[in-house]
Amino acid sequence: METDNYSKILSEFESKASLKQKIFRNTTEVFGLLKTQLSKIAVKLQTDYVVKDPSVEVHFKESGKFEGQLKFSGDMLMVSMHTNVFAFDKTHSIYQTKYIKEDESLSFCGTIYIHNFLADSVKYNRLADEGSLIARILVNKEKHFMVEGRVRLISYTKAWLKTL
Repeated sequence: METDNYSKILSEFESKASLKQKIFRNTTEVFGLLKTQLSKIAVKLQTDYVVKDPSVEVHFKESGKFEGQLKFSGDMLMVSMHTNVFAFDKTHSIYQTKYIKEDESLSFCGTIYIHNFLADSVKYNRLADEGSLIARILVNKEKHFMVEGRVRLISYTKAWLKTL
């Protein structure tokens, strides 16, 4: 009996713990790519736009391993990575897709958030000021991801991300 319980524990480790660690590593990698692209965009915008109006400030700043800020004039996009892995709620429409029906472990995802704030709210630490959740990027074990946004739901694969 004791051996059966131990075998069940090992099975859970294989099906959940290792899966979640893989997804965490994938999400961390995707988040790193996102921060790199935002940094490149900031440099290009600053270089190209300073000629038109040198008072417009554009820069990217990493605020730790799991957060970054793209500031452009009075606005700021804040990107952050949640450090936990989640599964979609069983009532979510993603469970109706062939992709998830064939392998339910694909419903587990890491999450990257993209928020829009007024830059001064962050600068002056005005915690009562509201930002807007623009999108969240959900990354699974295959590095496939889905972007949920304010306007629509868009699904992409890892190949698309590499073209950014």
